[in-house]
Amino acid sequence: RPDVRLVVGGAGTVRLKDKKISLDGALVADEGHFEYQPDPGATLGDDVVVKGWQARESAETRRSNLPLSVDLELDLGRNLTFTGEGLETGLRGKVRVTTNDDGSLRGRGSIQTVNGIYHAFGQRLVIDRGQLIFDGPLDNPSLDVVALRKNLAVEAGVELTGTARVPRVRITSNPLVPENEALAWLVTGEAPSTGRGSDIAALS
Repeated sequence: RPDVRLVVGGAGTVRLKDKKISLDGALVADEGHFEYQPDPGATLGDDVVVKGWQARESAETRRSNLPLSVDLELDLGRNLTFTGEGLETGLRGKVRVTTNDDGSLRGRGSIQTVNGIYHAFGQRLVIDRGQLIFDGPLDNPSLDVVALRKNLAVEAGVELTGTARVPRVRITSNPLVPENEALAWLVTGEAPSTGRGSDIAALS
């Protein structure tokens, strides 16, 4: 599919050990492109029980029943790109993925953005610094992202820190100015003192 493509090389082993399939090795992405499309469909929450339906297993139960052990180093190579949720970027980095005794996946390493663009507040922001840092559960990396609206006297944008599950977002700028002034530069491209009626409405 043109929106989901991945070509991978590398080396590794597959073996049966302690009644589990064991995957070990190193993989490198020769090239790839992913376009993320959020699923608009509604789903039932984990705490919903429907009479007459078979009870669903929890994620923890499914993981513990999975006879799989993983120890893989994943190298994103130099030709992997991602598009979705306002983000357009190349991706680089290495992450070692392993499984715990309970079957959950853990990661150690980092992924960086390359020539990244983020569309927010109706603006095209350039990603100055963007990385996911893995040192624990694979689905909860730490965030270190700064995206700015460039070529202005005050280059304003957003800074994203925290983790994927508990992100923290704040308005930032270069040079540093008060947050309300930075927001004006980000949305209107001008200082708040020069704002027009339409600019004030946009800020609201």
